[in-house]
Amino acid sequence: MTGNKSGQSSALILGIGNTIYGDDAIGIYLARALQEQGQFPAEFRITEEMGLGLLEKLCGYKQLIVIDSILTPDNNIGKVHHYKGEDFISLTHFSCHYAGLPELFHIARLLQLDFPQQIHILGIEISDATTVSDTLSPALRRKFPGILANVHQILEKVLQPGTIYQKNN
Repeated sequence: MTGNKSGQSSALILGIGNTIYGDDAIGIYLARALQEQGQFPAEFRITEEMGLGLLEKLCGYKQLIVIDSILTPDNNIGKVHHYKGEDFISLTHFSCHYAGLPELFHIARLLQLDFPQQIHILGIEISDATTVSDTLSPALRRKFPGILANVHQILEKVLQPGTIYQKNN
């Protein structure tokens, strides 16, 4: 299994979301904007897939940065939450019907796959992931430039532009 077939970059920035559910697509919009800036030594992927469908696509990279929406009780729309892969190590149960990112990371470890060792999850807080819309809400659209700047700052720290990442062996 290898998602990184080119060997050109071993850092992957993955924008996840659902473009028919408005604000849930924030990860996709941010990843596209970052890719257009062309400032990071990483491969970019955009997907509406989730769960085990992502497993093969993530193998072969040293570093993974996931950009996705997140719902929290704080309802602080536009806040960027930064988690690391080790924040999900203590997973003790699985759903029989759904595999999210924590389950995916755990399965990759159990199967000893060539999975990224450095994982960062950037969760952009939204207030609604169920309204059918092909655009971001007005509140999130207004905050988009600031969110993009916050994500950009985090990526500068974790990717260190100019660094050449070596593929996992």
